[in-house]
Amino acid sequence: MYLLFDDVNLLKQKDLNGVNYCEYEEPPVDMQLIDLLGLVAGICTSSSIIPQIVKTVKTKQASDISVFMFIVLIIGNSLWAYYGLAKADIPIILTNFLSLGLDTVMLVLKYMYRKN
Repeated sequence: MYLLFDDVNLLKQKDLNGVNYCEYEEPPVDMQLIDLLGLVAGICTSSSIIPQIVKTVKTKQASDISVFMFIVLIIGNSLWAYYGLAKADIPIILTNFLSLGLDTVMLVLKYMYRKN
């Protein structure tokens, strides 16, 4: 008997009287906790730009913001979101779409306050 992990369930293959069969089981509770941990970590990482957005709105100053950095972040977050969609991984999908939105907001602010 051996265990494999697939994208959705824990796949357990058994040998019963020389006949192999497979059955699907719910993932263990630990897997659900890992998904929650991934979601919390992703939210913390994604929301780390919020203080910069708040400061930029308050000061109406964005001259020190690197456009190139946010372009690279948008490309990276887009690839992560695509990866999450391909793997059907909700924490990766949600947190990277959150990051994409916040990075886009920052680029819009950079454009709005470019002359200040």
